[in-house]
Amino acid sequence: MRASMTGLSWYERNGWRPAHLALRVIAVLTLLLSSSMAIADPCLDKLPPDLRHLLQVRFPHERLPSNSDTPADAYPAGQSHPDKCLLVARTDVDGDGRDDVMLVLPSKSQRSYRLVAAVHRAQGWRIDTLGSWRLPYQYMYVDVAPPGLYKHTNDYPYTPGEGDVERFDAKHSGFEFGKIEAEADDYFFDGHRWLYVHSID
Repeated sequence: MRASMTGLSWYERNGWRPAHLALRVIAVLTLLLSSSMAIADPCLDKLPPDLRHLLQVRFPHERLPSNSDTPADAYPAGQSHPDKCLLVARTDVDGDGRDDVMLVLPSKSQRSYRLVAAVHRAQGWRIDTLGSWRLPYQYMYVDVAPPGLYKHTNDYPYTPGEGDVERFDAKHSGFEFGKIEAEADDYFFDGHRWLYVHSID
């Protein structure tokens, strides 16, 4: 004789027992939570998806930065470490209303890094390597440099170099790149190329 299904819930009629349902719900929630935690990185949040892809294709020996690349003691006292990123900065460097990006790309295999600038244009991204160094990157930073007059440091005489200028009167924002509590350069895009002033030593 066929057993009566009267009084059973939909889940029980379809073979779902409360305990099974609870286990499945927990598994799904755990998967969703772990996935969201895996991508919730303030450095990656600053990079548009199309730029992330271009960087990974263009620079196969480097990786995208993470806020975990910067040790907690690099942050000023009182600042929260998990929601900060010192290796990526965004601002409009050419006045077209689009955010442009400067970032540090750590090497996948050795203690070195690449400094990259990406200008967002109507037809896509212009990506330039501004330098690469076989040095640790943990205490490096990138920040926004506001418009204004920038001058070479007074700590030693200026010597001309490629892209290096003694002073620059910036009409648009640029980027400051340097080592925490040490030297820094201010980078500006003149519409054709990147120039920098060694302003802090």
